Amino acid sequence: MDKISELKLLNYVIDNSPTGIMITDQKGTVIKANKRHAEITNYAIEDLIGKNMQDLAISGIVHRSSSLSALKTGIPLVVQQTIQKGTPFEKGIMAKSIPVKDETNTTTHVINYVFDISEKANLINRLKEEKANNLKFKLELEKYRDIGKEGKIPKFIYKSKEISDLLEKAKKIAPTDLSVLITGESGTGKSLISKYIHAHSNRSSNGFVAINCGAIPPTLIESELFGYEKGAFTGANNSGKKGLLDYADGKTLFLDEIGELPFESQVKLLTVLQDGEFYRIGGNEPIKVDVRVISATNSNLIEKINNKQFRLDLFYRLNMISLNIPPLRERTEDIPPLVENICNSLNLKYGMEKSFSPSAVQLLQNCRLNGNVRELINIIQSNMVLSSNDIIDNLEITNEFVTYFPANYNPASSILNNTSSSKTKEVKEKNELLDAIKFCNTTTELAEHLNVSQSTISRRLKKYNLNLKKIKKMER
Repeated sequence: MDKISELKLLNYVIDNSPTGIMITDQKGTVIKANKRHAEITNYAIEDLIGKNMQDLAISGIVHRSSSLSALKTGIPLVVQQTIQKGTPFEKGIMAKSIPVKDETNTTTHVINYVFDISEKANLINRLKEEKANNLKFKLELEKYRDIGKEGKIPKFIYKSKEISDLLEKAKKIAPTDLSVLITGESGTGKSLISKYIHAHSNRSSNGFVAINCGAIPPTLIESELFGYEKGAFTGANNSGKKGLLDYADGKTLFLDEIGELPFESQVKLLTVLQDGEFYRIGGNEPIKVDVRVISATNSNLIEKINNKQFRLDLFYRLNMISLNIPPLRERTEDIPPLVENICNSLNLKYGMEKSFSPSAVQLLQNCRLNGNVRELINIIQSNMVLSSNDIIDNLEITNEFVTYFPANYNPASSILNNTSSSKTKEVKEKNELLDAIKFCNTTTELAEHLNVSQSTISRRLKKYNLNLKKIKKMER
């Protein structure tokens, strides 16, 4: 076959290729484009031939020229572009530019392969919508799956034996009317345990009344709890007022922060527990009441008893059964499922699709988390809102949280120290890698996309604990 025949065959192959093809010379001028390229880009072949890619980019015909980048660097490049932006023909494409070199290693031409990814993008968006809907339905289903004759049962997210044993004990004591004292640090879920006991009790259909003893001023606590009669004191309602104990009759009464109940009010509560009756302020007639009391505190009641701040007899009445909730730092295996559940809820609330990487979850497991689940929620929520990545790896934690890390934790050498220039460089490097993964499926494509060697890509993936196959699987 002579040269002319070979050239005709080559032109025939290019013109009838199912892939869009455009060829530029060493100055970036278009010398060849096929029909498929015209179909994908909506630009006629005759409008491109003889035009320089620099001019096309300046005029906005292409978002950026991968051809010029490949021409400049001499390295194959894969980019995602938006063409005809702002017009009815706006479209997302994937362009792969491969430089052609002569015997002196000088780039003489660039072959550009163009792929229409609009359909793929639409499918991805539809898939994201379906995932969001599935998540919504799943969370809605979770609300109702545990509802039965006992009422709604709070759902606990855990993996530890400590919480498993705690819930088993709570379920055993629920059918009785024994008073329960729940202890534990702030944010461990004492209120949730109280509702769990109520939901498994014989009173579950009658109602649950919660009172935060620390939230009511000491001067008002008695009138709120026990109510008052007409004219009991200056400023009292002319018709009197029922107390919260009236509303708790036949129900479960939850007294949160019981350690903050004023000492002078404690004897009246003791009467309720002992005799099942109380007197309104200014009243002379006892009022019978049938309540099951569950109380909770993060205070050391024994210390308060020794300091004459809490009655020993009331303590015994409240502490017929005691439940202690261990802090998160003593059951770190509960953190991964908690992170996943919190992420799911916040994704639904804010319309996101974010998650935390294994290394980020591990970092949370190394936190002291003095605020327990409440603090964990705050950290997760702030990072999900502030992070621009769907997979969150570099945690942003404000200074007040840093003190909660272990004593041997060194912020100066951690990814949390945003003032470190070396870490800033690593964050940028990792974000670039994560962004590239969205468009590339293999380490070869990543290397071409980022203009580095394949070994460098492999080294960076290992450095940042990124599993390419798992990430791509998550995207699907």
